[in-house]
Amino acid sequence: MGIYSSRFATIAATTFLCISMVFGIFITDYKGRRFSLLIGFAVSGFICVLLTVAMELQSVISDMGYFSVILIIIFLFAHGIGPGPLPSVLVVELFLQSSRSSAIVIAQFLHWLLSFVVGLIFLYIEIHIGPYSLIFFCPFGFAIFVYIFKFIPETRNRTFVEIRGKVNTRNPRRVHFKMPSPK
Repeated sequence: MGIYSSRFATIAATTFLCISMVFGIFITDYKGRRFSLLIGFAVSGFICVLLTVAMELQSVISDMGYFSVILIIIFLFAHGIGPGPLPSVLVVELFLQSSRSSAIVIAQFLHWLLSFVVGLIFLYIEIHIGPYSLIFFCPFGFAIFVYIFKFIPETRNRTFVEIRGKVNTRNPRRVHFKMPSPK
C-alpha cells in the first residue's frame, strides 16, 4: 500500500470506528449488553485468525493488503459495539452500591494497565513471531466470550435486584465441610 492508500485506510478506519460506536448504541439498546459483548468478542477473535492468515499471504498475493485493511475495519467495528465501551457499563450494573466505586477503580486500572502492557509488548511479539502475533490474542478473546456466555447475565430492562438475583444463581455457592479430626 502506498502513502495515499494508507492515509485513506486510516481515515476509513477512524470513520468506521465512529460509526460502530453509534451503531453499538442502537444494538445495545435493542439486543442488550450481553449480546453486544458476545458478538464483539467472537468477531474480534475470529478476525484475529483471519488477519493472521491475510498477513501471512501478503507476500504471495499482492492485493491481500486491502483485505487486511477490511479485516481491521471489521475488527474495529466489532470492538466498538461491545468490548470497547460496555465493560465499564457492566461494572456499574453488576456491583452493589457499597462496592461499586472500588469495582470501577479496579476495572479501569486493569483496563489501562493491560492496554499499556499490550502497547509495550506487541512490537516485540510481532518482531519475534511476525504475522502470527495476533494468534497470541485469540485465546483471550475466546475465553472472555465463554466467560460472558456462562456467567454474565443480560442487564437490559432489568432492575438491580433482578440482576443480583441472576448473578447469585449463576455463581456456584461455597461448600463448607469439616475435615475429620485425627485420632
